[in-house]
Amino acid sequence: MRLTIILAALAWSAPALAQGTPTERVSLSVGVAGQMSDTNFSQSITFEAYAETGSLTTVYTIAPPLRLNVGVVVRLWRGLGAGLAGTSFSGTEPAQISGAIPHPITPNQPRTLTGSVGAAHRESALHVVAAYWFRVAPRVDVILSGGPSFMTGEQDFVSDVTYSQTFPYDSVTFESATLTHDKKNVIGGNVGAEVGVRLVSHVGVGGFFRYSRANAAFPDAGVTSVRLGGVEIGGGLHLVF
Repeated sequence: MRLTIILAALAWSAPALAQGTPTERVSLSVGVAGQMSDTNFSQSITFEAYAETGSLTTVYTIAPPLRLNVGVVVRLWRGLGAGLAGTSFSGTEPAQISGAIPHPITPNQPRTLTGSVGAAHRESALHVVAAYWFRVAPRVDVILSGGPSFMTGEQDFVSDVTYSQTFPYDSVTFESATLTHDKKNVIGGNVGAEVGVRLVSHVGVGGFFRYSRANAAFPDAGVTSVRLGGVEIGGGLHLVF
């Protein structure tokens, strides 16, 4: 619903802003983009130990780095066109683990476990867009766009831990964690705007804004929803042909 409202607002405002249709047919942008916020989610699993049930909770943080952004729009009729844009990034961030480990001697006296492990995340997106391309000044192009996004999310998940303990076993010390890797392909949506300033006839610089969103579920890891995408702001080379 939010994406639909944004697209409608852009479509409503575009004719009032437009001053002319460019004569070129293709707009190409190559640059870098940054995401404005981190993504956080948690995972909880249970296990059996010493005839009792223990638990592990892991909190993950995805802090997206700068990533390459490549986009192309082809004008089909007047200011209307279609295009593609692609981004990808990967990184490793500490996952914070906390657990309740059953006591081997005393019932109902779980020991607290804390630790961390580096968990890798990779995310890529192909944005398919319908676009409205217009010129607000002789050297200034504006492209409004929106459409579906095909996203892939990959994540390391904590599936088990190892710990040490000594008599009388009233405490445990975190040693390491076992990680499993999962990958999901999902479909979301995107909306955005790009402004390009021509320095010479076909070459210039530009900046863009994009909001994209999809949710990926990893049921094997016990994670119902991981947010992919977000608010991106970037810039780089702007070419028209």
